[in-house]
Amino acid sequence: MDSTPEALTTIAKTLPLEGTTSFLATTMTNPSSNIEHALRNAAIYHQKNNHPGQAEMIGIHLEGPFIKQNRAGAQPTSSIIRPDVSTFKHYQSLANDLIKLVTLAPELDDQTELTRYLYENGMIASVGHSEANFVQLSHAVNSGIRQATHLFNGMNGLHHRAPGSAGDILLNQNILAEIIVDGIHVSKEMVDLTYRLKGA
Repeated sequence: MDSTPEALTTIAKTLPLEGTTSFLATTMTNPSSNIEHALRNAAIYHQKNNHPGQAEMIGIHLEGPFIKQNRAGAQPTSSIIRPDVSTFKHYQSLANDLIKLVTLAPELDDQTELTRYLYENGMIASVGHSEANFVQLSHAVNSGIRQATHLFNGMNGLHHRAPGSAGDILLNQNILAEIIVDGIHVSKEMVDLTYRLKGA
């Protein structure tokens, strides 16, 4: 969100040191003007700055602003908006069609319009920063949700009387679960449980 070529160059130079060869430049919830500036910057960077020895920016991940207020985590709540196809189309035009992945709270996506639009146009709709229940998430999967953004973080967790978004994701084999395995965001025991249920 620094929205400078230098910031993306720093990312691209640093990631190979950790074994990462390609990445999606990821936004976060901000005022629309900030998101627009970040998308324009990433589109320009993509055209000019993929160099040998650096990680390749292969697209953009729009993480927010289409998320649940009380599951925002580090995302600023003042700029959260409901999922909206026309807003997304505007963002995608500024990004030169580089948005490949969108994290959203499916329970806020009226009639699953944005989820269906993303799926039908070859982009990945990912549940995240959400507290969708089993029925809402199942409906969203039927409409095109195929991934979960940082499983367990920014969502309602497991409970023995209500599986929550996390439990529903673990049980649904149509959802690829991304997880932050740094020993801080998720305990090793929950990583083990996830691996046993979801596989590699």
